[in-house]
Amino acid sequence: MSKIDYTSLINYLHTGIQESEILVLIITDRALLSYLRTNEDAREALLRSLEWTTVLTIDCSANDGDNEGIASVLATASWVKLQPRCGAHVVWTACGPLADYLLNADSVTGYDERSPLSRAAGREASLVLIGDDSAAALIPWFEEEAEVPHRFWKKYEVGGEDSECAGRAVGFRFELLEGKRVKFSMEALAGIAGDSWSLRNLAGLSVAVGPLAGLRENVHSVLAATPDYFLEKPDEDSASADHPILRLDHIGIVSKYEMKIRKLLGLLGARIAYEGVVEAIGVNCQYHVYENVDVEIVSPIRENSIVSAHQQKLPFNPIHHIAFEVRSLEEGVAYFRDLGYHPIDGRVLLAPKPYHRVVFLSPVQTGGLLIELVADEGKDFQVYGGEKEDTWTL
Repeated sequence: MSKIDYTSLINYLHTGIQESEILVLIITDRALLSYLRTNEDAREALLRSLEWTTVLTIDCSANDGDNEGIASVLATASWVKLQPRCGAHVVWTACGPLADYLLNADSVTGYDERSPLSRAAGREASLVLIGDDSAAALIPWFEEEAEVPHRFWKKYEVGGEDSECAGRAVGFRFELLEGKRVKFSMEALAGIAGDSWSLRNLAGLSVAVGPLAGLRENVHSVLAATPDYFLEKPDEDSASADHPILRLDHIGIVSKYEMKIRKLLGLLGARIAYEGVVEAIGVNCQYHVYENVDVEIVSPIRENSIVSAHQQKLPFNPIHHIAFEVRSLEEGVAYFRDLGYHPIDGRVLLAPKPYHRVVFLSPVQTGGLLIELVADEGKDFQVYGGEKEDTWTL
């Protein structure tokens, strides 16, 4: 670190932020952080060069259990007044005239429109990245706004009697799915940042300076075309346009208290749209439809019906099966067979819905969850005769 000319570094930073009232500063280079903590002259020179603006930092090291990040460097300067957000899973620190504006907007996720980073982008903030992996600190923000499919929402509750924070708070985090890893190097940044960005290597130290809002816009365009852009290894087996599953079709219910359930479904706004007998398995099916999914009440029409035992032995467990619509039964069954899931007995049944046929997967492979595959055969549908009977096999 002693080889770095900090005067040149400070001057270089100023070339990109002279007109900015907010500076977002992200430093991940551990050697630099260590040097700034131990070298008072270098630290004061860097920090005082930014004294005229509002500085917002993201303490990326906190997620790794390392509390020696940029916030700790700022804390060593006597003139800096820190305002960390209490209880947030993203550790923000700000100092300067707009610190309150950035930090006190009650962000729910840490990266939503009320988050410090989004507010800074709205005020045309400049962004300074120091360290080859410093750009990766922005990935959660970019991917949350793009709602990428390799993340999921998780709820957190913070506060309470054992917390240093006053009261309780609820937050949400858009977390990576298990096994997924992301990265965003300076090299990748250079490819999408645009002409308004300046990237340099100062004695082995990767430094980038540019407008935060411009980078945000460019990354949004990239993620719209390639949602897995930041994944280290894009998932070749992820869902694609060729996946046979089209949507959740309905939830099947079996209960000896079905009259009460019918009444409740009506009160909840459902209407009866289909009803009919499936003689092959001894049931009557009645579909109560909502805008996005149907609820099917399945009733036995004889004592040895396929659902008779469930109705009598599980009166307080009315969920019987979940049904998914597929493009075709042949394609759906082949897809699941390749994954180790097989139809119960190979029978394909004529459904009460016009033009629809169904098949059930064996609950032995699904952990006891009964799955029904439903296909709308449309103009190819034949009720009786020809190649397709009301009960046939795959």
